[in-house]
Amino acid sequence: MPTQGQRQNYLWRPNDNSATTRLRYDLEAEHWVRSVKSAEIKYKPSNLAADLAAIGLFVGLVCNLISIVLILLIDFFKFIYKVVVNKKKKREKRIAEVLKTDNFKNNRIEQIIADRPKTFHSQRSNLFKKAATIVVVKQVVSISNLMYELGVDFEKVSQIIDELYDAGIISDPIKGAVRNVFIKDKKSLDLFFQVEKSYHV
Repeated sequence: MPTQGQRQNYLWRPNDNSATTRLRYDLEAEHWVRSVKSAEIKYKPSNLAADLAAIGLFVGLVCNLISIVLILLIDFFKFIYKVVVNKKKKREKRIAEVLKTDNFKNNRIEQIIADRPKTFHSQRSNLFKKAATIVVVKQVVSISNLMYELGVDFEKVSQIIDELYDAGIISDPIKGAVRNVFIKDKKSLDLFFQVEKSYHV
């Protein structure tokens, strides 16, 4: 293959169609084709480097994704913990309030039982508890209403009202036919019957 110095000595001879000239032209063309191919190979990026770059990018994305997921999980568990703790505190507060209320009601019921006229439990009508529930829920002592609700006559209702008074659930008649109801709700009435058992009435 001719050197650079030899190529500089080549002269353009357009009318020279000799075998020597054509050989020189072919050698020159072959040289430049090889030079171009060599340059392409020399400056072409390595496939290994491209693969490593792609792997590095993928690993970086995976690491970032894992970090985001971990942060979200930590925040989620913190939120759950706060919800559970707050719920527990609210439940404890509610229990304390209920206990406080129940203690107050218990003391009130005990006072009612202590102040009432003494009547034996066995002497009460079989409709006594139903009548007590009606009176406590409605907070009104009405003879006509009890007659309708219990399905009994005036005499029987009068007997039950006397039993309610003896039990301490209602007061004596005041201002004519008006009576006060000392027990204010069904839960307190249930507590009343429980406490009453402890007094062996």
